[in-house]
Amino acid sequence: MRRSDFPIYQTIPHLIYLDSGATALKPQCVIDAVVGYLRDYSSNIHRGLYPISVKASMAYENARHTVATFIHASADGEIIFTKGASEGLNLLASSLEKNIDTGDEIVCTMLEHHSNFVPWQELALRRDAKFVVMEPTDDMVKSCMTIINERTKMCTFPYVSNVTGEVLPVKQLIQTVKKINPSTICIVDAAQAVAHMPVDVGDLGCDYLVFSGHKLYGPTGIGVLYGRRELLEQLPPYQYGGDMIHSVSIKKTTYSGLPHKFEAGTPPIAEAIGLAEAIRYVLSIGFDEIARHDAELLGYFEHTMSKHLPKLRIIQPQFGGSKTAVASFTVPLVHPHDMADLLGQKDICVRAGHHCAQPLHTHLRIPASCRVSFGVYNSTSDIDSFADGLTSICQSFL
Repeated sequence: MRRSDFPIYQTIPHLIYLDSGATALKPQCVIDAVVGYLRDYSSNIHRGLYPISVKASMAYENARHTVATFIHASADGEIIFTKGASEGLNLLASSLEKNIDTGDEIVCTMLEHHSNFVPWQELALRRDAKFVVMEPTDDMVKSCMTIINERTKMCTFPYVSNVTGEVLPVKQLIQTVKKINPSTICIVDAAQAVAHMPVDVGDLGCDYLVFSGHKLYGPTGIGVLYGRRELLEQLPPYQYGGDMIHSVSIKKTTYSGLPHKFEAGTPPIAEAIGLAEAIRYVLSIGFDEIARHDAELLGYFEHTMSKHLPKLRIIQPQFGGSKTAVASFTVPLVHPHDMADLLGQKDICVRAGHHCAQPLHTHLRIPASCRVSFGVYNSTSDIDSFADGLTSICQSFL
């Protein structure tokens, strides 16, 4: 659809890239935005009074405003720049630790990426709390009603599974949680969602939300933590250093207000500028067009696989949700690592393993799977090339 926007295809014209769920390719406009900062006004922010520092500071804070508008935050100060979704979740697990007491409960789902599983598991262990994992059912909201109680301090959900591609009913889940226990903190991992669908934190009703820039056609090393202002103001800093300080004396240190309280040291300036450009790029295409494209590719993939490889097993939604542009699968007698390795030798890029979602694979009783995930640069011809390559590989194993 947008292949010409991505210069990597000029370097590797025959590349078949089907791993956008791990990281998306970068369009020229994002590369230009990052290089423009590094080349033309590379300087630190917030402290310099000279013109290029002022320009960099404005670009960085304008990037924050772009993100706030993108996810419909009520204020720019509710946007904290991190180095990725993982750091945002670890920031929360660290700063919220004092909120958890012995016997409290932390709830997540079987679909979580390890980044939204392990920090909460470890927090529960440190605080002698109960770590509750929701297993797959056809009615996730109903299951939620049986799990949430007055001891539930935190509940976290992925917006989109990075294994099955299913879209969870996050808004309904949060409403259910808040109805049972209004004080439960609700966290959303939107890393797999933001490149494929609009995200509105106000409409969702979440307390916190995280995502990464590199899955959104932006640079690596940049992520976003959204939090409701009144909650962020109550949290202690996650790290200490420059640029998050209000005043320091021998006896006492006080900290800056939002959002700088959580952004110690020199931040990812070039990366934030690149993320803002990536957001503008996605919005220039439009989520309606992206959704249409995703559905076309996913439908074509499932049809093509059933035609060429009828024994291929696609991992279906575990909670009955709709799907977006991710499909994980297994093929009898062929290990996913072998498939990915041999396809890679043909410059066909797919993911193999448990995709940082080992509890789900254990539940499904499969050690690993192969995964394709689509971006705006993919076409049905990419799927044809993948199908031909995989068919040839599978025939060599049989």
